[in-house]
Amino acid sequence: MFDETLFPKAQGFTLPRYTSVHLPKNGRDSKDENAEFSEEELPSRNTRRSSTPHHKRAPSPLSDGSESDDDEPPRRPAEVPRQGERTTRSGRQVKVPTRSGNVYGETKAPTDIIRENATEESFRKTIGEQPTRKSPRVLQKSTKGDPGPSSAARKEPSKERVPPPATKTTRESDDSEDSDGEMSEGEVQRMLQDPHFKKLYEKELEKQKGKERATLAELCQDGGVGFFDYLLAQAVPLVEDEKLPNTKSPRDWTFRDIQRMPESEQREWKLAMAEEIDALKSRKVFELVELPHGRKTIRGRWVFDVKSDGRKRARYVAKGFSQIEGIDFEALFSPVVRYESVRFIFALAALFGWYMTAVDVKTAFLYGKLDEEIYMDQPEGFHAKGQERKVYRLHRAIYGLKQAARAWWLELEKSVRKLGFVRLHSDSGIFLYRDHKGVVIMVAYVDDIIFFGLKSLCDQKKKEFMATWECRDLGTPTEFLSMTIQYDGDKIQLDQTKYLEKVLERFGMTNAKPARTPMVEGYYPEKHEGPNNAVLTRKYQSVIGSLLYLMLGTRPDIAYAVTKMAQHCANPTEEHLQKALYIMKYLAGTRKYTLVFEGRKGMGQGLESYTDSDYAQDPTHRLSQTGNLVLLASGAVSWKSYTQKSIATSSTEAEYMALSDCAKQIIWLRILLKELGMPMKVSTPIYVDNQGAIFNASNPVQERRTKHIDVRYHLIRQYVENDEVSLFYIPTDQNPADIFTKPLGRVKFELFRKSLGLVFH
Repeated sequence: MFDETLFPKAQGFTLPRYTSVHLPKNGRDSKDENAEFSEEELPSRNTRRSSTPHHKRAPSPLSDGSESDDDEPPRRPAEVPRQGERTTRSGRQVKVPTRSGNVYGETKAPTDIIRENATEESFRKTIGEQPTRKSPRVLQKSTKGDPGPSSAARKEPSKERVPPPATKTTRESDDSEDSDGEMSEGEVQRMLQDPHFKKLYEKELEKQKGKERATLAELCQDGGVGFFDYLLAQAVPLVEDEKLPNTKSPRDWTFRDIQRMPESEQREWKLAMAEEIDALKSRKVFELVELPHGRKTIRGRWVFDVKSDGRKRARYVAKGFSQIEGIDFEALFSPVVRYESVRFIFALAALFGWYMTAVDVKTAFLYGKLDEEIYMDQPEGFHAKGQERKVYRLHRAIYGLKQAARAWWLELEKSVRKLGFVRLHSDSGIFLYRDHKGVVIMVAYVDDIIFFGLKSLCDQKKKEFMATWECRDLGTPTEFLSMTIQYDGDKIQLDQTKYLEKVLERFGMTNAKPARTPMVEGYYPEKHEGPNNAVLTRKYQSVIGSLLYLMLGTRPDIAYAVTKMAQHCANPTEEHLQKALYIMKYLAGTRKYTLVFEGRKGMGQGLESYTDSDYAQDPTHRLSQTGNLVLLASGAVSWKSYTQKSIATSSTEAEYMALSDCAKQIIWLRILLKELGMPMKVSTPIYVDNQGAIFNASNPVQERRTKHIDVRYHLIRQYVENDEVSLFYIPTDQNPADIFTKPLGRVKFELFRKSLGLVFH
């Protein structure tokens, strides 16, 4: 059945009717003029209807029209199907009903058209082909009574390597974007039962999974920024509003989803969209032009979000994945401030009692100027009246463009340079202003800006900055990089409790039984070589990505557990997932812990660091584990836990390599202090629990067991000689860096956790 409001009947259509014919003399009474053929003897439906009125008898189907005296009538010759006819399984030829004026095809039922489209689109998805862009249907007026199709637009048969399972038929999508037909579960199962299609499907699926596993395995092995970026992409989003009348996240909504909402909700979101368009016009981001011949536009879409303060935000963003390198963009890199630098500046603010004030730049990316010639489609719902076919010629960057972040950062650097700020070489996200009154430090992460320094000077520079850019004055900062900032006298406390609560709720761990440590003592995860479970892998990566975001921000106590479990993201097992959720059990019991930087207490404790290693911990490659910690103002500003890249032949060699890596981190922080106008006059202490490593770093010896060590690790000797670092021995049971090298027991773990500056709040 189908809805006649969507698929109207052709007007004037009637089913063909059979006429009665006279029986020849073949055993029946020839005098009975009203006798008719049985169903098997009826003439084929594809014979044209006689013009004889129905009340008159039709002529006999004999060749000469006369009655035969033979006992058996001659057989009718087999008829060749004509156009518009088809043969049934019983052998009868029937006329296909025509639907004059039907835009879905005059010789097919609308339900058949939809079913064939859905089957073909699903088949293309199964074999991994990209759906082709459908051209709009061109309709022709059909002549009354003409059985031909009403549409002149017919696609050529597909020349694919694998033929599709159904005839290709075009249809016009009612969405602004290409929409694919969906098959029912039964149709999918029937298609997969075909051995040929099933073999193709399994082959393509295994090929795709193999590529993903190889790429992910390489990332897991190499580690670094690419691996961290991948895991963070799997993390739970920072902001989600569960109260909105939609089951999806606001970021997944489309313009059509907004149109289906209640009128009151629509007004609020459309107002947010109108504000976005006004912002684009006020910034002179685009101009409406005709698309030049030979150029292609970049498509766009609306992205909706709800801010942490409840504000509704609508952004018209470009689909940057369609940009072509060398034509639409060149350079992409855009620096941002590092997490270590942010914590380091907060520690300095606690020590020196600096004043802090923050601003948020509105529509920051719209300020970046473009050097490339880029054209973009007009947004849904906001086409210029009378100029619907024109496109945007972009003069400034827009959200979604690959070079948008870089364009904004270049404009930001130019503007703050005019205000007297200088960018630091040790961290491109930090800017410094200095005059006879004092110093102002500006920390920038994209459009979030914080000023540190003297109150009068900070307010002056903030006012000048807000005169250049349209900003929201946030006053004393309470949140930065998803870290909540709290003040208690001269103490500064950082935590990610809000995000942690969201993560625990997402994975059903809110009311989990708390664990005392993030990992069971003595446990080491083993690599899985068996088949990959896609569903399990996806969930595992999301869990690890969320934990990684917490670890990078304010939770150094889970650093070892997270980095060790992250090495199995390519092919995890159920055991790996349970151990990752065990970390969440620990976080559920310590969700109120904050990272504290103390002013008065930290004055007597300057910059200091600890390093340690666990020799040949990896049972497969026999690589050692390195961990180091840097403290300032009684709180951790930098921490690392990672597997060494080369095999150490002794514990002394492993400690020596860890000591060299820790020294490089210390030198970077000393350079940062020097650029801020606070050079260190004394060396920075590094505490290590291996006397042999201290001896090799303090003396340029070449012994039999150490002469093979790579020259890059001998850099520590130069730092010691230049009096930039000092090496001190510390017993293993007093070295807090031990928490980054192995899963410790409860007593030892809780002892070292206090040394990190984590305090229950």
